[in-house]
Amino acid sequence: MVHFWVYPKCITCDKDVFYIKHKIWFLYLLTLMGILMSLFMMAQCLGQHFNILINRTTLENIAKGHIKAQEINNRGCLKAYREVFGRNSMLLWWLPCRPRRILPYQHLNAV
Repeated sequence: MVHFWVYPKCITCDKDVFYIKHKIWFLYLLTLMGILMSLFMMAQCLGQHFNILINRTTLENIAKGHIKAQEINNRGCLKAYREVFGRNSMLLWWLPCRPRRILPYQHLNAV
């Protein structure tokens, strides 16, 4: 899209080439696809946010069906996110790498 809006028009280009003749329609198509993808991603983020708040997974939502008001565990937004992402700084939530935890020796050799 930036190519069509910012860069100057090609004077030496062949005007009969398909993508030059129909560039405005490609621009409309790309804009529509970008808007639809943004809406889809926003719906996915809202769905994940809702699942974190009610402390359920997507599979539990599918298996159990409708959510009853008695089943919702309203623990607050910050508390719910801290349970999922950890008690570290919120800036570290965007960096999902953590140091390895070493399990006690007896758990490794348990039969």
